[in-house]
Amino acid sequence: MLIASDLHGCYLDKKAYSVFLQVASSFPWDLCILNGDVLDFSQLSSHDKKLGGFSREFSDDFSLEEEIHFTKAEIFKPLRKALDKTKILMRLGNHETRYLSIAESNTQALVNLLKTMKKNKSLYLEDVLGLDKFGIELSYRGEDTFGSFTVIHGVKTSKGAAKANLLTYGSGTSGHTHRMNAYTENMRGKVSGWWESGCLRKVKDVEYLPLGARPDWSQGFLELTLHPDGRFWCTPYFIIGYQVVFRGQLFTA
Repeated sequence: MLIASDLHGCYLDKKAYSVFLQVASSFPWDLCILNGDVLDFSQLSSHDKKLGGFSREFSDDFSLEEEIHFTKAEIFKPLRKALDKTKILMRLGNHETRYLSIAESNTQALVNLLKTMKKNKSLYLEDVLGLDKFGIELSYRGEDTFGSFTVIHGVKTSKGAAKANLLTYGSGTSGHTHRMNAYTENMRGKVSGWWESGCLRKVKDVEYLPLGARPDWSQGFLELTLHPDGRFWCTPYFIIGYQVVFRGQLFTA
């Protein structure tokens, strides 16, 4: 399986994503999982103004329709081409759930959502995103399990999230933190672990941080191999300088 998370729609890092797409197209996969926050949906945020008290000009704001169009054209379409007929599972992250539960404090978000629903003649997220066209299944489950391996988007953001998730769910993976941390333990004679899948969004000049602030994020993705007897091998791949070495081969943007 090929696992990635936190692309964040229009805030996608196209060069990092191009590296990911090269890996996706170069090897046969049984499944590709987009583990939440594929879109950003900043227009539907419960916050009245995303920048809060920062004095920076927010010049890269996108409309809801622009983000949906971008996601279809720049994320789903090239991914389907790269993977050919490989199954794609998209899971909900906290940013997608903004679409499902609009905050009462943001009336403009509700207006934007209603306009989008009317244009697409549907209120269902999978219809609005045209997932059938790209052969993408949308999971509304909080957890998806594959053998002994659990996949969640995640809610914890601390640097100890991997350990906390392992103790709660057993072995598995999450996104959300934008980091590539991992925590492993030998439990009952078996190696158990939790891996965070990093992100594929921009990690410099982040739109909601003060100018010059750099978050503790890493771009990358995971490869997961499952054995019928319950064993698994989860390998993180960091994208560094828009390059990654995957199975001994260098991919570069």
